[in-house]
Amino acid sequence: MRGTLVLREDDLVTAGVITEPLANVRDAVSRVAGFPRLRYMGSKYRLVPHLADAFAEAGGRTALDAFSGSGVVSYLLKTLGYQVTSNDFLAFPTAIARATVVNQSEQLTGDDIDLVCGPPADDRDFIQRTFQGLYFTEEDRAFLDSAWSHIDRMSGHKQAIAISALVLAAARKQPRGVFTFTNLRYDDGRRDLHISLREHFRERAAAYNQVVFDSGQPCIALSGDVFDLPPHYYDLVYLDPPYAPPRDDNCYIKRYHFLEGLSVYWRGQQIMENTATKKLVKRYTPFSYKRTVTEALRRTLEQFKDSTIVLSYSSNAVPDADTIEELLRAVKDDVEVRPSTTPTHSARMLPRNAAPSPNTSSSGDDIMPDIPPFDDYVLSLGRLTAHIDPTAASTGAADIKEAAASLAALEEVTEETLTAWAADHPSWVNVLGLAVGLSQEKLRMTLKDHFDTQGWVTLARTRPADLIRMLETDFDLVRLVTMQRRRPYDFGDVLVARAGTRQTATRAGASGRKVEDEIEAIARDLGLDCQTRTRFRGRDRRTAPCDLVISDSDHAEIVVAAKGFDSTGSKLTDAVREIEEMADVRLPRQYVMAVIDGIGWKSRRADLKRIYALWARDQINGMYTLANIDQFRDDLEDAARRLRLL
Repeated sequence: MRGTLVLREDDLVTAGVITEPLANVRDAVSRVAGFPRLRYMGSKYRLVPHLADAFAEAGGRTALDAFSGSGVVSYLLKTLGYQVTSNDFLAFPTAIARATVVNQSEQLTGDDIDLVCGPPADDRDFIQRTFQGLYFTEEDRAFLDSAWSHIDRMSGHKQAIAISALVLAAARKQPRGVFTFTNLRYDDGRRDLHISLREHFRERAAAYNQVVFDSGQPCIALSGDVFDLPPHYYDLVYLDPPYAPPRDDNCYIKRYHFLEGLSVYWRGQQIMENTATKKLVKRYTPFSYKRTVTEALRRTLEQFKDSTIVLSYSSNAVPDADTIEELLRAVKDDVEVRPSTTPTHSARMLPRNAAPSPNTSSSGDDIMPDIPPFDDYVLSLGRLTAHIDPTAASTGAADIKEAAASLAALEEVTEETLTAWAADHPSWVNVLGLAVGLSQEKLRMTLKDHFDTQGWVTLARTRPADLIRMLETDFDLVRLVTMQRRRPYDFGDVLVARAGTRQTATRAGASGRKVEDEIEAIARDLGLDCQTRTRFRGRDRRTAPCDLVISDSDHAEIVVAAKGFDSTGSKLTDAVREIEEMADVRLPRQYVMAVIDGIGWKSRRADLKRIYALWARDQINGMYTLANIDQFRDDLEDAARRLRLL
């Protein structure tokens, strides 16, 4: 009987008959690093090195990726030399697998891409009519219709690449990559959110072209229920089913309905016209529900019991680790768990019945499995502020003028010439920051976020290409430098520049309120009465500050702290002190949550860890970032229902 390897988000479990390891695992991981990244719930990009080792040890010739999702694991299996069968419940993951796994040689030519990006081949307008005013601009929606007018005339792997590029373009342009909201309230200023879908398509098509290669092994892609797969023996089976969370929020259709519809131009899809997001009707899968997921997993393991199984699972899901191991041992003699230390970026911390008393100690045995490691939480912190394009005055005017003159003397502005310039003038890198609207402090925080160092001089000397590439990717460096050095300035521009610091300060203040505005919008969307920026009454009639309270200050049921900072300073320590005060004052029946974001926290880890400790000790019920704001919404709704506020 072959064995099983189980890979958790933070553990790897294995059991199997080990054969000779496949060669070139490092090369395979390196190749997979270039795979286009789709922001997808449960995707395994970070697990690739661990999976590569596990697959190589397991050996064999044929492999099944039964829940392919983003496609990265199927692609990894291909790079390791397997004959891969890739399967998913949804259509757009199958299109990606056809483009990257099944496809061995076809690429979109420049003419193909120009055709898709050119004038429409017919007058279709389904997307423009159906999604009028939703998600994208009128120009972008028209492009999607136009693109499909050409894609419909393609066939085979070229069509699969075009569909994959279009899907990834839409996912990158939509804030956070999910379609559960229709406005731009998550706009963080990233370039992806501001270039057109036509530009996105060109870039995404090039990215998919670059990962096409001939493995010499035949591969296939299927779309269907795992239980409907044709009978076939596989040497290796990788399983990463959509485990049921404590509450039903793992619906892929809810999050990615637009991508699913787009991948088939909504043919055969049923749109729920009465919904604000125009989502698709949810298709049943037993993996989505607590009452059916355990039996579904048991059936799946039984189905593939003769193969070596590699299985990923999450500690914050149903069934739990012990149950999964029990199911595995029912079909396998040998089961092994290996750590992989991959961040989950979210956790559920709501009590089962009521919020715990702050005076009640807890061992944490039933809490810590649901909390990601502190370092992993830090990884989920993101930038809050959009970059601006100012010409602001600053100190060190002589140095700035000298650096600007040097930039103006460049014959051509490209990534290559700017890389050489930065290497020659490392102390002037801050001027490149000014060119894209970053103050020195913001530049330091940005470098800390990307490179774990604030020193631009050292970076310019040791990694100038990486430094310039980051500034180009995130802040459109080449265009802004080119535009500003050629622009003639008049007296009005001087006055605007003098006002720049005030504009920047105003923008920074707005970014500080971004998290507050987000949680207030969620509360009001749920129909909850709330007050903002106030104090709430708790134990012994004491009060504590909070950024949102439900229902009101004197009758607080749920209180939330919202602390977003892209810069550092004493205000972060003050924020920690406020949250500690909230935890101390709370009544046993009151829920306390904290939504914290911004790269400023990455330089104040000690302060952030104090809040994390409150979470770990069950003194607050949840700690979130904007990266998992959907989890906050679900937990807020759950708490409100427990308290009969909804």
